[in-house]
Amino acid sequence: MRTTTIALAAALLAASVAPGAAGGDARTTFGDVPRTYSHYLNAQEAALSRANAAAGGVAAYFLNPAAASEVGGAEGQASVRYNVKSRDYLPDTANDRLDAEDDGFLFSQFVAAKRSGAWTLGFGYSAPAYRSLTLEGKQGGDGYVGDLQGSLRYFESILATRIGTTGQGGIAIAAGLVSISDSAAETIRGATLERNVAELSGTGISYAIGFVYDVVPNLTIGLGHRWSSTISVEGLRYGFQVNEADYKTQSTSVAGLRYQPVESITVYASYIQDGWDDATAEFAPYVEENGNRNLDDSIATVAAGVEVMLADGRLALRSGGSSKLEGDVDDALVPGFAIGFGGTYFLQQYYFDAAVVRESFELGGMANQAMNYGFYLTAGYEF
Repeated sequence: MRTTTIALAAALLAASVAPGAAGGDARTTFGDVPRTYSHYLNAQEAALSRANAAAGGVAAYFLNPAAASEVGGAEGQASVRYNVKSRDYLPDTANDRLDAEDDGFLFSQFVAAKRSGAWTLGFGYSAPAYRSLTLEGKQGGDGYVGDLQGSLRYFESILATRIGTTGQGGIAIAAGLVSISDSAAETIRGATLERNVAELSGTGISYAIGFVYDVVPNLTIGLGHRWSSTISVEGLRYGFQVNEADYKTQSTSVAGLRYQPVESITVYASYIQDGWDDATAEFAPYVEENGNRNLDDSIATVAAGVEVMLADGRLALRSGGSSKLEGDVDDALVPGFAIGFGGTYFLQQYYFDAAVVRESFELGGMANQAMNYGFYLTAGYEF
């Protein structure tokens, strides 16, 4: 009997309508796309492998909105990314073989902030999780084509202020709307099975807080926390109407520093804790041996990077790496190891960033994600 996408999910993507339900030992389309911040948002973040997540200026606002308080007058930037993932679905056998084309071009982030006195106001758009996945091959001996798409996007306002007798610190909050979309369709033996078409979307509230403090002029520490967002979704899910089902995303905490031993060199370090304790099952990063989503763990990552200014301050080169510390993670989208390279060219008030990052992921379950290459471009201004 020809499997539907729900049946296929038991060996492939694991699909479920009800929050908290689990299906098999692999991912859901709805869970896979938005469950984790699976991409870097701009070229600086990618080149440093998130080493600047806690104290990286306006580029770090998503995980620490207080970074926006470091804006001098006005600053903004827009970023795009192109991701290439190496992924195999199902064993390579006579009856089962699916080749994947995964992800692509996306407008990943925009942020702008203006400082007036002790206050900073800004706006941010971020797309930390996105998937456009095409599967092609055969499953159960039958020809198969599947198209899966989804995104998690944030639209936020930022409010920050400098504190202390000399304004050496900053606190901030970012709050706004978060939206999610998920769609899936499959074709088997040349006929599209409409009962396997999913179209879900929804919105919720997003919020994050942050803190930065200049311990001394060349050393800044930062803390940030982004809460889970509850998203109310509705639409069609594999032939069933879904009315106002609530899903909760992950939460993330960061701590780190920025240090300049000399004027031309900046060192970044960060500790990142991604947690799913309050998240809906589909947003869990991995599965237990019995096939259920595990929500009782989190994943800790450390990252470090360095930036060097050259050519009288017109050129910056940077590189960083990250390593996962803990979490018994099966096929998580949080990389076990990442390394990035990039640079910035400054042209008067404008700057142009480029970066490439290589991420290695855990191998486990029926769907193996081995490696991701991401290419990032950012254009910005600073007045």
